[in-house]
Amino acid sequence: MIKTWRLYIEEEYLQYHAFRVSSNRNPVFRVIPINEMIEVKNQVLAYEDAVSILEKAASLAVANCPCRLIMGNCNKPLETCK
Repeated sequence: MIKTWRLYIEEEYLQYHAFRVSSNRNPVFRVIPINEMIEVKNQVLAYEDAVSILEKAASLAVANCPCRLIMGNCNKPLETCK
């Protein structure tokens, strides 16, 4: 499956993207103004708070970095996204 995904990204998606950019068709993504403020709910935790959350977790998982696994463009470890 990874090989199929990589082929799609390298061959079909790039052609599709080039077609979409060069054509006069409506964009895939559009911004619709709503004239309302959206409350931001994300935050950067202090190191101590992040450690506390990890220490209290019932389980942890490490997954291979999908970009590195599929595209293989760098020699950094798969087990981390840095």
